[in-house]
Amino acid sequence: KAAFAFFPLHYVAESELGDLDEAGFVGIVCPRRETWKEQKEKDTVDARMTAFARRFFDEDSDVTDIVLVTNDGDFAPLATFFHLCGKRVTLFGLGDISSALVKVVDEVITTPTKE
Repeated sequence: KAAFAFFPLHYVAESELGDLDEAGFVGIVCPRRETWKEQKEKDTVDARMTAFARRFFDEDSDVTDIVLVTNDGDFAPLATFFHLCGKRVTLFGLGDISSALVKVVDEVITTPTKE
């Protein structure tokens, strides 16, 4: 039903967003913000993607299957949230996949990466 791709502002060019659009993805570019603790800029992709997903794919959503493309264990709580909402979660893992993430999804498909 829906395909979203979240990117840090510095990772994607405007022309690439057009390519994503043609492929049926909604590209969401996320700005960086300065963290008060480390006094350095940090991508907001993880936080924005998690907030978006929780808002639109909760237990009231008619979406039954969620696909995550990541290897990042920071998304284990999101996968758990989807399970609590009755969703089936498939993970396309990139490279070295977090064991915490593998434990909370229904299916793992390992995607080869360039070395």
